[in-house]
Amino acid sequence: MATHVRAHAVPGRIPAAELRPRRLWYGVGAAVLAVSVIVGVAGFAVMLTRLLAAPDFVAEVRGPGEAVFTVDEDFGELGLYGSPVDWAKASCSVIAPSGRELDFDFPPYRWNWESGTENWNLTGAVVLTETGRHTLVCDGGDDTVYAVGDLGADGEGFTSNLLGALAWVVLVPSAGLALGGAVMLVTGARRNAHHRRLLAERTPPLGHT
Repeated sequence: MATHVRAHAVPGRIPAAELRPRRLWYGVGAAVLAVSVIVGVAGFAVMLTRLLAAPDFVAEVRGPGEAVFTVDEDFGELGLYGSPVDWAKASCSVIAPSGRELDFDFPPYRWNWESGTENWNLTGAVVLTETGRHTLVCDGGDDTVYAVGDLGADGEGFTSNLLGALAWVVLVPSAGLALGGAVMLVTGARRNAHHRRLLAERTPPLGHT
């Protein structure tokens, strides 16, 4: 009497070196992610440096005195900066070309910048409606420096640098994560599919004795 026995084939082990794509692509994906983080942090540092830099001054006065500066049609709101005091707006005014004296009001936002022995504070703002030569007149201590700059340009630069810093630190690493992660996921999926295909090809057929 013959007895039929079903033989179950045991799948063989597939060496990792035979699988495609190669594991090198995992490293490529990880490298893309790492580089994007490094580039993002570097870009953020550059934009942050610009963000914290001193504005472009059009006139400066040290202690009591005055300084002349020219305003064109593109000039916006004038910002007053003081170092080291933060009450400079009460010590300065602007004489317009028509002879009208303009007092500074409170600034639209707070700003502070330190460099060496100087500690600049944005302390006042005034809207200029005339073009031509203006005069900054200040009455303060001998150790106090007053300066004025285009607050409109400085404000736009502040906003653009802030958005740029956020873009570098958020968007660039996110793009690297998406691209590098996609490379690693696709590599893993294709290697698994290749592994299954090789197992199917190398598994011996069921036999009987």
